[in-house]
Amino acid sequence: MSARALQIRVRRMTPEDVPAVLEIENASFPRPWKAHQFHEEFKRDVSRLYVAERTSEGAGQLVGYLSAWCVAGEMHILNVACSPRVRRRGVARQLILQAAALAAREDGCTQVFLEVRRSNDGAQALYLTLGFTACGVRPRYYSEENEDAILMRADIAEDGTLHPPPP
Repeated sequence: MSARALQIRVRRMTPEDVPAVLEIENASFPRPWKAHQFHEEFKRDVSRLYVAERTSEGAGQLVGYLSAWCVAGEMHILNVACSPRVRRRGVARQLILQAAALAAREDGCTQVFLEVRRSNDGAQALYLTLGFTACGVRPRYYSEENEDAILMRADIAEDGTLHPPPP
């Protein structure tokens, strides 16, 4: 993480945030979600959409987002992305940690899962530092690229912190 980590606040995404989130989405993924997909997520009881906004320089600017589902005590992260202008400045780290703490407090989640591309060494390294461990492989999960996903898991403590699951 950069010495110039950004200060952010994580809050629930609103429909008004979707245009700014789409800019991040389009810059981050080869097959980005469309506006209607985010609007559909607002209608799902299990869906949790969070945004990261700056609290210091450029206060109020959205710099990242996270989408997840909370079901049966588990948080499943679907997407996490940051604006290219602020990558490697701690935004994804803070976003994941704060979203997991909110999921624990608001939804009683005790575990968090995510999939990551086998080729995405940077993201895997970040997740490991956050307390995730690899717990499986989803063959050809990214079907268009014929790439496997590594399934990762972390436990959420009562105080909202992440830690590796017991062996």
